[in-house]
Amino acid sequence: MKKLLLVGGFLLLVVIVLVPLLFYFFNRDESEKLSAGPDPTIEFQKFVNDTTITRIFRGILPCPDCEGVETVISLSQEEGVEQSGTFSLASTYFGTDRDAEISAGDWSIQQNEDESESLLVLNFDDGEAQSFKWIDDETLVKLDSDGSEFLVENDYILKLQ
Repeated sequence: MKKLLLVGGFLLLVVIVLVPLLFYFFNRDESEKLSAGPDPTIEFQKFVNDTTITRIFRGILPCPDCEGVETVISLSQEEGVEQSGTFSLASTYFGTDRDAEISAGDWSIQQNEDESESLLVLNFDDGEAQSFKWIDDETLVKLDSDGSEFLVENDYILKLQ
């Protein structure tokens, strides 16, 4: 009987402690989720030397099968080299058990067909490519696979961090 009471008391204590923690974790808003844990920007910058310029863009992009995708693009450029460099792209999926993804490759600045806009083109190591339109020095807009803007442009914005 004592053993049963001890086990029951232990289980009650576990429930009293764990339930509020689980409730807190699963009911945080997106801004709290983004600030939780180590900042990938800081971790990335630890490996950048003095001759490399790094710009980091971040935003939460729409996702058809999750609550949103936090997208962080780190653009590295050797000092003195113009309009090209290397990148890493980290994607974290909210509201799903899908693992975060990290990709890398080379980037370049190109002009669109009528040369009216500058585009950031990410060329992934696996051969795929993704384009973003430069709005200003601090803003990128993701383009679809045809190089066109999405219908709801404001949902596809990445801002300089």
